[in-house]
Amino acid sequence: MPPLLALILATVLILGTAQSNSQVQAPPPTKAIRAGTILIASPHLLDPHFQKTVVLICQHSSQGTIGLILNRPLEIPLSKALPTVPALEGTSHVLYTGGPVRPKGILMLFHTDTPPANTRKVFEEVYFGGNEEVVEKIVTNPNPGMPFRVYAGHASWSPGQLNAEIERGGWATQLAEVNSVFDPAPTTLWDYWYHKLTTPHLLIKNSIYLRKNQVRHEGVSSFRRDRPLP
Repeated sequence: MPPLLALILATVLILGTAQSNSQVQAPPPTKAIRAGTILIASPHLLDPHFQKTVVLICQHSSQGTIGLILNRPLEIPLSKALPTVPALEGTSHVLYTGGPVRPKGILMLFHTDTPPANTRKVFEEVYFGGNEEVVEKIVTNPNPGMPFRVYAGHASWSPGQLNAEIERGGWATQLAEVNSVFDPAPTTLWDYWYHKLTTPHLLIKNSIYLRKNQVRHEGVSSFRRDRPLP
């Protein structure tokens, strides 16, 4: 496919929703990877560790990138994963797969207006880190209202690796939404984001719209590969 046509098709997928009030409008893409970025796996990304995943970037620097997969809950009660927190016994909390790196390590996400101990801010009121003591305080709170998730393992990329994967079309990027991070139906997250990014449009109609409005397509990542990624 000629590069110019590929660029037009990618732009249509992202921006075409502006043509119809009856269609879901995709939010604007991020222009740079940072904490609080959401990665949505391309349907052509066939690596079983990341196929149809939604990943929250929790930390990004010149040293590399760390993220957590949001949509892979395990059938493991959290009380079994954290036996040192007796307050979890009998609760419905489960463990999540955070990624293939250090699968026996435990990482946590919290949504609160008061930063928990041993955490760092990801975006808005979402924090990354914590320990068993923080979880116990949340569970034993008489007025529980602080959503949290516990993950086994994480995803990580060396410097420049994630940007290269995005350039190859492996991931689309968006700004995170708190409701997505703590979605009560996490297994539907990839379908939700994919729908927002790829709602069908009339190609000719939207191509005319793009020309009229002289849309600049900078920093956009989208699903533009037509063959499986390695």
